[in-house]
Amino acid sequence: MQLILQISTQDFLELAELCDSVKKATNEKITVTNYIELMIQEELMMKNELVNELSHIQKGA
Repeated sequence: MQLILQISTQDFLELAELCDSVKKATNEKITVTNYIELMIQEELMMKNELVNELSHIQKGA
């Protein structure tokens, strides 16, 4: 699956600044691409949790 993500130049610059802050605070190298991938993974985990909860509710009904 391929995801096409469009972000503005301003959004990209803000993400780059955030990544620089993370690098300075944690000594971990993170790029904007890494950060976006992590956010997508978090969203997918939350989605899966919601789907699981809903399926349990439906089974109980």
